[in-house]
Formats: sequence, C-alpha cells, structure tokens
Amino acid sequence: SVCLSVCVPCVCVSVCLCLCVFFFLVCLCSSIRSGVMDTRHFFDLDVKLSLGTDVAGGYSCSMIHAMRTAVLNSNVCSFSKAPSYQPLSHYDAFYMATLGGCKVLGIDKQAGNFQVGKDFDAIVVDTTAHNSPIDIFQFDSQSDIFQKFIFNGDDRNVRSVFVRGKEVIFPRV
Repeated sequence: SVCLSVCVPCVCVSVCLCLCVFFFLVCLCSSIRSGVMDTRHFFDLDVKLSLGTDVAGGYSCSMIHAMRTAVLNSNVCSFSKAPSYQPLSHYDAFYMATLGGCKVLGIDKQAGNFQVGKDFDAIVVDTTAHNSPIDIFQFDSQSDIFQKFIFNGDDRNVRSVFVRGKEVIFPRV
C-alpha cells in the first residue's frame, strides 16, 4: 500500500494505491492553498472519490458544506476549460458524500444508499423547518428542493440522524 497526500486550496487530497485501486478523499475546506483539483477529471476516469471534512486544517466539519464547496471548486475549474466541460453537479457531490465515500472505504456493500439489506445511515431533512435558510416556492420540483438543500441547507434542516438503523439523539442548541 502506497499513500500520498497532496493539499490544494480548499481541497486536501489523499491518493492511495492499494492493489491497483486509486481513490481520492477530497477535503474541500482545508486552509492549505496550492491549487484547485479538477475533480470532474478524476470523476470521469472512474477514480473512486469521496468528500471529507478536516477541521484540523480547515474551518468546517459539515458534509453539507463539503458538497457545496465541491461544486463551487468544480465551477472554478471550468473557467479554464473548453465550453463542453461539465463541472460537478449537486448530484455528483451528493454521490461523493454518500456511496462514493463508502466505495473509497470498501464498505459499499454494507452502506451508502438505501438498497435493501444495507445499513440505514441517513438524515431526515425538513426544508421548511423554523428559521430554515431555504426558500421553497410552490413551483419548485423535488430536484429544485434537493439542490436548495445542498446549497443553502444546514443543521437547522436536519430533523433526525440515523446510524445503522438507530436514531441518534443529539442535543439542540
């Protein structure tokens, strides 16, 4: 097993070569500044990609923040690319935060999505919660609401947390 860590601005990348399997753990809120990784390039090469948080070198432990930062960084990368370049979507970022992370860790057979037989690891989101930072309109589709949660949501929208099928109770401030 050979591991290499490379830090780029708002992106801390760990590249591991284990039995010819490559993966990236992308920590997007790192305070280290040396470039912006073209995540789309590696995503399109079917490299296993996961989002992570790193408060030791960054400023947020929020996976929601990591998802929105992944999309933002990909949009920044797109400025220097051909018009056909497709930056990461909020769906891509969500994948990297869920099933992508499980694939990187080698636990995608046990967790990462809602397939029958897998661990139920999930959050229950309420986009209409009191003091929610999300504005929902009558004409918004489910996709619009999902995107609004990724880009604007925060802990005020999290109603419940489940880990391996058990609800985790945490104090509200």
